[in-house]
Amino acid sequence: MLNVFGSINLDIICDTQRVPGPGETLAARSMRRMAGGKGANQAVAAARAGAGLRMFGMVGHDDGASLALANLRAAGADVSGVGTADSVPTGTAIVMVEDSGENRILIDEGANGCLTADMLTGLGARDWLVLQLEVPADVTRGVVARAAAAGAHVLLNLAPAASVDRATLEQVRLLVVNETEAQFLASSLGCAPDARALSGALGNTVLRTLGAEGAEAFGPMTAGQTVSVPSPRIRPRDTTAAGDTFIGYLAAALEGGVSLPDAMARAARAAALTCLSAGSQDSIPDAHAVDAADFELNA
Repeated sequence: MLNVFGSINLDIICDTQRVPGPGETLAARSMRRMAGGKGANQAVAAARAGAGLRMFGMVGHDDGASLALANLRAAGADVSGVGTADSVPTGTAIVMVEDSGENRILIDEGANGCLTADMLTGLGARDWLVLQLEVPADVTRGVVARAAAAGAHVLLNLAPAASVDRATLEQVRLLVVNETEAQFLASSLGCAPDARALSGALGNTVLRTLGAEGAEAFGPMTAGQTVSVPSPRIRPRDTTAAGDTFIGYLAAALEGGVSLPDAMARAARAAALTCLSAGSQDSIPDAHAVDAADFELNA
C-alpha cells in the first residue's frame, strides 16, 4: 500500500505576463481556485498512476475543504486519514504563473499546521510512505520514526527546502531533491550537491531532479552506480505541479515493484506531460495519457 502524509491546500492561481517587482502592482490575466498542496498533489499523481493510496492530512472546517479533497476522492484515494481542524482554515497557496511557464508561490499553512505524527496509522512492513516538508518539522521527525519502526519504506521529498536533522534523514530509504534543495542540503552536510556525494554523506539513496536535464540517483537502490535518465524535450506551459507529479509517479512505480531506473523514466514522462497543461492537480495526467505520450528525449 502507498501512503502519503502531507499538506492539502486550496490553490489560488493567477496567470500573469510576469510577476510584479518591489512596490509594483500588476493586473492578473485570470484567477482560478483549485485543489493543491504538495502532499495532495503527490497523492493525486500516485492514484492516477494506478496506486492503491491512503492520504493523511488536515483541512479546515470551511468551504475550501471540499474542493481541496475533490480530486483525491475522484482518483479513488482513501481519505479516511484526513482530519478536520475547527479553528483554522484549509491551507492556501497563492500561485503566480508567468507566460514563460515559471511560477512563484506563497503559502499559508492553515490546517496543515495542525497535523500530528500520531495521525499516521495502519502502516505495515514494506509499505511505502511519501512525505514532504509543508508540515511542521517535529511532525516530519515523528512520522519518519513511526514509519521506520513499522518497517515501511520512506520516500522524503525535501521540498520546500528546510532543515531536517541528520538522524531523521538517515532513516529515509529514498531522498528526492531538486537542484536548489540539493544545494541547500549539501551546504549543511559539507559535501557536493550531486546524488553520489549526498548519498555518501547520508548512507541512503538520493535522487536529484535536474529539470530539462532529467534526473540522477545514487545509493543502495542503484547498487552503488549512478543512474541517469533524460527528460522529454518539451516547451513548458506551466511547471506548477511537475515536481509533485514526478514524486507521485515515482512512488507508485516503486510500490508496484518497478526498479528505480525504470520508475525514474516513467516519472520523468509524467512530469513533462504535466508541464504542457495549466494548473496544479488538474494538469496531472493519468496512466493512459502517460503511456500514450510520444516524446523526444533531451539525451
